[in-house]
Amino acid sequence: MAHIKSCGVEVQDKENFYSKQLEFAELKTKSNLSPNILFDALINHCKNINKLYEKLYIKDNEVNKKIFSDLLTDLQIGMKKIGLFPVDKV
Repeated sequence: MAHIKSCGVEVQDKENFYSKQLEFAELKTKSNLSPNILFDALINHCKNINKLYEKLYIKDNEVNKKIFSDLLTDLQIGMKKIGLFPVDKV
């Protein structure tokens, strides 16, 4: 997250996910009282971000910055919901 933020990607402060998969994982977590469901979904979300990061150029590309902004916003929301905090600098 910190590496992608250093490329100029802004993370928005929101309450709801952009991703329907993460939203569904949150609802499933709440109904089953099992936080590992959302945690596992966040791990998969991170894997997808890393795959995209290898393929897409971020710096000076506004379209890709928007894509990564939405992805990182979802990651930050999910992390907050399970009690983790984002790292801003490495």
